[in-house]
Amino acid sequence: MTAHLTFTRRSAFAPAAAATAFAALFFLMSAAGDSVAQTSPTILQGPWGEMREESPAGPVADPGDAAIRLRQQSMRAVSSQFRTIEALYLAGTPFTPLSQAAARTLHDLGQRNTGLFAVEAPRRTPFGAKAAIWQEPKEFAEHVAEFSLATGRLLQAVETSATERLQSELAAVRYQCLACHYHYAF
Repeated sequence: MTAHLTFTRRSAFAPAAAATAFAALFFLMSAAGDSVAQTSPTILQGPWGEMREESPAGPVADPGDAAIRLRQQSMRAVSSQFRTIEALYLAGTPFTPLSQAAARTLHDLGQRNTGLFAVEAPRRTPFGAKAAIWQEPKEFAEHVAEFSLATGRLLQAVETSATERLQSELAAVRYQCLACHYHYAF
């Protein structure tokens, strides 16, 4: 199977549509009653006055809930680093210290993915990890290894300013995300 993913500059409408879609998804996930994703406000004091921050609701006693929260936050971090590299590429400035730092962080996170699933805690809402992760450990480990290899190649392309390879390496990382999520998530 060959993946053909193309990264193109988007119109001003695309970010607004994406933001609306993510807001709707967040609303649906919140409405599903995911106890792990609920937040409670934290008041922080500082030189600019009192600041309110929505943060995950305190410590979690159940190891499964704690594992789910860690996975959710880690996947958000992976997505954030990938999106940073992609945004810099789409802006025409793919080889900056920021893109190098994001590529390094993305690769580091990719190398740690196996530990995120040590505790068997499948989804408890319509969204999340499928039980197949723990039922097919060899196949899941292959997905994780391929993701790590793809992020390593992307890191190399960014660090060496390999313009000719950057788009294909971004597509390769995205493909690994989509393939793993197709089999093991949502």
